[in-house]
Amino acid sequence: MLQALIQKQAEEQPFHKHKPVKITIPVNLRRLFHKTTLRNFSLTLNLGVDPRFGDHSLKELCFQMQHQLLLEVVPQKMAARIATNVGAQKNPLLRSVPRIIKTAAMRYVYGRIGERKGTINLSNLGQVEVPDEMLPYIEKIEFVISPQYSYPNNCSVISFNGQTGIHFIRNVKESDLERRFFASLVSLNLPVFIQSNERN
Repeated sequence: MLQALIQKQAEEQPFHKHKPVKITIPVNLRRLFHKTTLRNFSLTLNLGVDPRFGDHSLKELCFQMQHQLLLEVVPQKMAARIATNVGAQKNPLLRSVPRIIKTAAMRYVYGRIGERKGTINLSNLGQVEVPDEMLPYIEKIEFVISPQYSYPNNCSVISFNGQTGIHFIRNVKESDLERRFFASLVSLNLPVFIQSNERN
């Protein structure tokens, strides 16, 4: 995915407009902290590289992403980020601000900063298990997330019964990113079957 994004930027933008390419990945904190809450207990990481400082092979990109994940997804670092968020909520000055103002301010900050730290969302539910009795009645399981304003493409991944589904959704017409991504999988001799709701 990172390689496809870097190639796309290189072809569409002059070098002086190049930016870091990062994938926003949500981290399931339930698994990390061994919790069973049904609430949305997650934080996001923005992992990637800055192509302005040199080219990267696919192997190098995989190596960097793997090690960035290993460095960031540890209980101590995640706990520190949670503490920062909770600390802001407990600030007496912020607590006294009317909710309507806080909501407007949070939307403004999120619109200016929140989605601009990454290039695409990639959410992976992992391997889904169901009781054996249900298997004959399930052909496949799909997992689709919606695109955001500043992320024209989003990607979600889910695995079930020996197959992995990679779902792209976008709010732009061009399908160049998906074509690059799946072409790279084919070049690695991975079996790829593509379905689309496009009419042309």
